[in-house]
Amino acid sequence: MVSNSDTINNEDDLPESIQSRLCEICYFRIWERNNFTSKVEDYFLSKKTEVGDEKPGKHIKTNPCCLCFGLLTLPLLEQSILLIKQILNKDKYKQDLERKQCCLSFSIPPAIFIREAVLKVFIKDKYEGLLDFERKSAFITIKESWRTCLEQLANDLKFDDNNPLRITVTALYIDNNEECKQLSHIPGTYFPNANKKSAGPEYIYSRASVLNAIGSISEEDLKKNLPFPPSIPQHFATLTASGKHDSVFIAGRYNKYSRNLSQTPWTIDGVRKSDLSVDELLSGPIKSVFRAEHHNFSSSGREDVDVRMLGSGRPFIVELIDPGLSDILFEKMRSIECDINNSSLVKVRDLQIISKNEIKNLKEGEEEKKKTYKALCITKQVPAPEAIMKIQNSERLVLEQKTPIRVLHRRPLAIRKRAVENIKLTEVPKETQDFLMYELEVTTQAGTYVKEFVHGDFGRTNPNLSDLLGIEMDIVALDVLNIEIDWPPALNQ
Repeated sequence: MVSNSDTINNEDDLPESIQSRLCEICYFRIWERNNFTSKVEDYFLSKKTEVGDEKPGKHIKTNPCCLCFGLLTLPLLEQSILLIKQILNKDKYKQDLERKQCCLSFSIPPAIFIREAVLKVFIKDKYEGLLDFERKSAFITIKESWRTCLEQLANDLKFDDNNPLRITVTALYIDNNEECKQLSHIPGTYFPNANKKSAGPEYIYSRASVLNAIGSISEEDLKKNLPFPPSIPQHFATLTASGKHDSVFIAGRYNKYSRNLSQTPWTIDGVRKSDLSVDELLSGPIKSVFRAEHHNFSSSGREDVDVRMLGSGRPFIVELIDPGLSDILFEKMRSIECDINNSSLVKVRDLQIISKNEIKNLKEGEEEKKKTYKALCITKQVPAPEAIMKIQNSERLVLEQKTPIRVLHRRPLAIRKRAVENIKLTEVPKETQDFLMYELEVTTQAGTYVKEFVHGDFGRTNPNLSDLLGIEMDIVALDVLNIEIDWPPALNQ
């Protein structure tokens, strides 16, 4: 590595073939590593260039730098800043604009790594004994240099790696694939995706594959097979930018009071079977406040369209993808609850922002969770009192349930063991004499098909209530009374 006394202060010490190919910043990141930040600051002060919301100033056109393709020159640095500010100026990211903060990423063409590797070998040969270069760590990286330059030029912006808004500036180089392709002709290099017909050049010559190939090539092969020193590029790099906010996760519990409401949008062969869903009724108001266009909905299990969710509700999570806000006041979250609860179909409670690490609480111990149901059952036969007594005195029944016929189209055929307990069967007074009605209350292991436990599903669930009572019984209505999971935490409202 270069020591403090090893800095080359006179550009005349460099061969003309290198001097004319490097921009000032690339020169600094190679030969002024120990003083890089101060050198960059002095350089920009000497240029007296103000970079703000105005259009970039005119610059004398020169050849692109042989290392950075012009990415570290003032015109493209100015353009980078303008692209960043354009994203911050979007209405969606108003909160981040006020803070003028973002997490910054920079994606560069892999051809840059090839050119740097060649130049390192060239310099090592030229200045052997003066500069002890290691091929992997000789230069300040172009990404680090680019960020240092932006911090000097755009002091009204703050770049924070922990900021939830990530702005990615992507540099494109028109000859990137051709230059990367040169590596594939060198013995010993291997590109894993080269033989895949569906793989495009960008996929074949990825950052990782190019760096792996460079690491497998000897210095002699680099000198023999690639332009030495790096040639002057024919084109400058071009820039694009995109912004994306980290996902925000909202947890809560919901009740569902309709027997005609699916949990998620219900479509068959591309045709909607219901106008609304629990997902849409809950996620719509949340997305509106957080300025998110897309989301993912998940919950601790799901109820059928015709099943109500009562009691303290079912835990759920809404993942907001690329929202405009990352946080809101407690009172605003309560306002969202009120908006949702204006519906007669659903209600929510305990809405709160959670961390990504807390998502596991929703699915943790899924098989061990217990759920309590109440079902309205009918039969034309009178069950024997002793049969009812025997069932109610059973501490625990273990069922073997084949995948129900009604869900075979979406679940694989299997036999699942599930437990039921605390069975209570109470006759319901009625006016008609056509059939008898019973109210069934039962606690089950999560994943139990309660409807099939009642009627047996043509013998696919054993034992079942019909067989245990020695009569034919069917189910008219089903409610979930409780889901045994203490999450998310209840809020004091």
